[in-house]
Amino acid sequence: MTHKIYNLAMNNKILSLLLQSQGEFVSGQQIADQLQVSRVSISKHIRSLRDNGIEIEAVPNKGYRLAASLDLLDGPTIENGLHPFYHVEVVSSVASTNDELKKKADHLSEGTVLIADHQSAGRGRNGRSFYSPEHSGIYLSIFLRPAFSLDTALKLTAAASLAVVDSLEKNYDIHPTIKWVNDVLIEHKKVTGILCEAGFEMNSSRMDYMIVGIGINVHSYTMPPELQSIAGCVEDFSTHTCKRNQIIQDLLNSFYTYYSTMEDNTFLPSYKSHSCLIGKKVTVMEGKSAYQAIVVDIDDQARLIVKKGQEILPLSSGEIHIRNY
Repeated sequence: MTHKIYNLAMNNKILSLLLQSQGEFVSGQQIADQLQVSRVSISKHIRSLRDNGIEIEAVPNKGYRLAASLDLLDGPTIENGLHPFYHVEVVSSVASTNDELKKKADHLSEGTVLIADHQSAGRGRNGRSFYSPEHSGIYLSIFLRPAFSLDTALKLTAAASLAVVDSLEKNYDIHPTIKWVNDVLIEHKKVTGILCEAGFEMNSSRMDYMIVGIGINVHSYTMPPELQSIAGCVEDFSTHTCKRNQIIQDLLNSFYTYYSTMEDNTFLPSYKSHSCLIGKKVTVMEGKSAYQAIVVDIDDQARLIVKKGQEILPLSSGEIHIRNY
């Protein structure tokens, strides 16, 4: 059932205060004083939030707090401790966070991050869809205006995948691997997809912007049948649970470290150490052609180095399938 929301802007302010209380009770009077409204008004807004499915506990002489099981996305909570490079916007739903930033590219500042609780038309590489149910995953896009060359910018996908690994290893008892160039895996199941898209200036080959889109399946849910053999959720493989706001904050801070030192390649040793491909027999797909090879290395340009017969080839694009895990 859909309920009418009583003053959406005020509801969101109250939610933000409760999120920032980190599970502690906040008195109704304290909320009223901070938001400069009446205590009666706060009661009405709390009732409105509950009517819309938000679980809020109320205890006399203590106040209000969000139910422990709730995991709501909140911009101020994410920005508290986030590098000042970023400007975060959180929305409940969009078709695609990448597409939304592309529409506004002419007016966006570098470091803008759009985060959605749900995507109705999430996209992956090669025109594939990215399943993005609400309240379960992380779906975000980072807007960049890189000052370095396109060759260097092509390493952003690798840097983003390592930032995802960093954030997951920090918050869970798991050790993800990276399948070149943009998939993060746990026990051979894909839990993350990354899609980088560039915009170029008219009448020149100069890059104007880069958008880094990241999707992570976080909380456990039932995958569509066609995805069950290839995809999973992070918390399917861990004894821990974690709030999405914290994962996002850690991911963005880690990514900024790599982005700000991109030309130094400081992230590449760790990226290589997390690769699930080096030494493996693979099928390389390039357009409509395919061939068998062995992965021997990842070079300083984040290209995959494969051995095809006696020939050593660097790959900067294409698709890889592992033969016999």
